[in-house]
Amino acid sequence: LGTGSTKVTMLLPLSAPGTAGENGRKMLDATKLAMTDIGNGLLTLTIEDTKGDSAQASKLAVTAITTGSKVVIGPTELP
Repeated sequence: LGTGSTKVTMLLPLSAPGTAGENGRKMLDATKLAMTDIGNGLLTLTIEDTKGDSAQASKLAVTAITTGSKVVIGPTELP
């Protein structure tokens, strides 16, 4: 989402079962609305699916940082 020069990654449990996945999808919807409000030209937001797994979330966070994300939002999973 977006085309700005600041790279941000958001880690959400989009395909997790139960309420975790439902909440992740709601957070994604809210994020899309927020991006519309602040303007897509300010940042580039990448959404990653943690699948509700803390080990997967950890791997995705490391990947986000090593590939240039200035900010990582999430994960919502706790070990």
